[in-house]
Amino acid sequence: MATWHTGCALRHVAPTAPPAHGIARGKMPSSDRGEAVAASPAPYIHEVRVQHFRSFAEPCAVALRPGLNCIVGPNGSGKSTLLDALLFALTQDASTMGARSWGEVAHRARRGPTCVSVRITNPEPTEECPDEEVSLMAYVKGDASRLFKKGGRAATQQSVREALRSLGLDAEHPSFAVRQHSAERPFDAAQFIALLLQASGSARFNAAAKTSAERLERERSE
Repeated sequence: MATWHTGCALRHVAPTAPPAHGIARGKMPSSDRGEAVAASPAPYIHEVRVQHFRSFAEPCAVALRPGLNCIVGPNGSGKSTLLDALLFALTQDASTMGARSWGEVAHRARRGPTCVSVRITNPEPTEECPDEEVSLMAYVKGDASRLFKKGGRAATQQSVREALRSLGLDAEHPSFAVRQHSAERPFDAAQFIALLLQASGSARFNAAAKTSAERLERERSE
């Protein structure tokens, strides 16, 4: 069974990871008056479309919901392939999917273009990400290179990663995705601290604080 969190929870990797902003499961933060304060709804992946990717010979669309999504099926039904397709669209390296080149992820019949599209719902648009929905697509060219589109327009890998980061998804973080068996691998103290910072949201806060400090310093020097 392949499982993953959608939206911001994807960065937490495991269902047992601490929730963002330190909110305990089943509890709501309270104000000074003792009133419950609702947590902000997080962005989440609501649809993945796969076409001619590995074992998917025909176009396939999978709808997802906020929170934890479980893909269940017998061996060889495409559970891991669906996760690979999602990682393919979210800028992960070919080695993450056990491939040496992007040509290896194409369906062997090669009856059409290999492409994966992802639609992300953003319940609370911000200045950093004003769109209510973000659409991304990755596809393989004839020369086995991977190209991206964002909102129907050509995009670079870095611009896609920046768009994901604005939604709270750090595609460059080691804990962005955990494949089968990798959760059992030992890791050192530095990796553990990095995972805690990512799960708690502190890593994103620190990065934003650093960017703001640098911007303020530039404005002062002008």
